[in-house]
Amino acid sequence: MEAIEFIIIKTEMALYLLLSIVLATTLFIILKLYKTFRVNTGHAIVVNYFVASSIAFGANSDASIAALSSFFHLLPITLIIGLMFIVVFNITGFSSQSAGISVTSVAAKMSMVIPIFFGLFLYNDSLNFTRIIGIISALIAVYIINKPDKNNAQEKKDLWLPVLVFAGSGLVDSSIKYAQHFYMTNENRQLLIAMLFGSAGLLGVLHYAFNVIYKKDSILNLRSIIGGLILGIANYFSLHFLLLCFQYPGSESAMIFSIVNIGVVLLAAICGYLFLNETLNGGKLLGVLIAVFSIIILYSSK
Repeated sequence: MEAIEFIIIKTEMALYLLLSIVLATTLFIILKLYKTFRVNTGHAIVVNYFVASSIAFGANSDASIAALSSFFHLLPITLIIGLMFIVVFNITGFSSQSAGISVTSVAAKMSMVIPIFFGLFLYNDSLNFTRIIGIISALIAVYIINKPDKNNAQEKKDLWLPVLVFAGSGLVDSSIKYAQHFYMTNENRQLLIAMLFGSAGLLGVLHYAFNVIYKKDSILNLRSIIGGLILGIANYFSLHFLLLCFQYPGSESAMIFSIVNIGVVLLAAICGYLFLNETLNGGKLLGVLIAVFSIIILYSSK
């Protein structure tokens, strides 16, 4: 009986991990398609946060309303994380334009070492030999798949921006885990998610208003609203399934963040090759194989 229960738990967790990876990868694809459909990325991002917040609150509105008594208890941490969402997004955008997309992608995905580090000290996560091998393999795979082009001069300047992306992305993941561990309950889960996205949305509106007034930014249009609606749906469910993964026994930061990050890199590389005419040379193919190996190692580790 225990063996059957263990298999069921592992299967459920694997499903949530897969859904989180697929939806997180979808976010990158949607953002990439914004240029094709002439969607203002900054505007759509703000809309996306309000869409995700609305879905979270409405997903279990009775529970969210009942949990409103904890609103002011949750407010400080959600405002901090919301601010980090906006700041890291803008830094990532600047880094992609100045230092290059490849360098920025490596920095963002290798930032998984930061929540792993915090997990060891804050939540007493275990880090055995198997997991160390899996994490090292994951980092190697991330670098190989997103290896910067040495011939691209743009990727050789402003390398301090990827450093900020590395630190910022790692702190965002760490803060989400922190909020889940110390603040989230079954009763307030949807309210907390709604407040996370809502805080980011409100801060994004302030940033948008500043740009409109002082920088004569363009006004929000229908394309941005539709783009934000699609992104918000994927964004909410990506975070929702990620947080569900942490409720299972043995679901520690080292395993979850490593699997999700390397899973996104792996799936993005495959989707880019199949649908976006991106190359998948011998080196990247090796990276894909190492990524698969690291996921198997990490998921089977205890």
